Amino acid sequence: MKKKFRAWDRVQDQWHYFSLRDIAGISVDFFDFLDYWTEYTGLKDKNGKEIYNGDIVYNHTVGVNKAGVVKFSDIHHAYIIDYKKQKDKRDSWEFMHGSEHNQHIIGNIFKNTFENITLQINKKELQDE
Repeated sequence: MKKKFRAWDRVQDQWHYFSLRDIAGISVDFFDFLDYWTEYTGLKDKNGKEIYNGDIVYNHTVGVNKAGVVKFSDIHHAYIIDYKKQKDKRDSWEFMHGSEHNQHIIGNIFKNTFENITLQINKKELQDE
């Protein structure tokens, strides 16, 4: 898999996408405007959108139906979805592999607050019950 990254451009207010080869050819001055470097997980959501470290995904597999933050686990050496404390008031997580077809990206931790997104999701779930 080819390594891919994205970085937030605070001047243009948008993401820029790079491969390692692209990074080698970029002017050093350009890096002054980039924040929040994240790496591509190698997975895509159910809509075919690339999932990056720091994305917030909504997982709607049987019995899950909650949002979590994509992050790399140093302990497991793999990407996981970290559900933090939500409805069940417990920390929980799961591996990313094989389940991406039941997830869609709903934001990222750099532009959205995780708590705000999960609050909106929980309200919608209560209305649907």
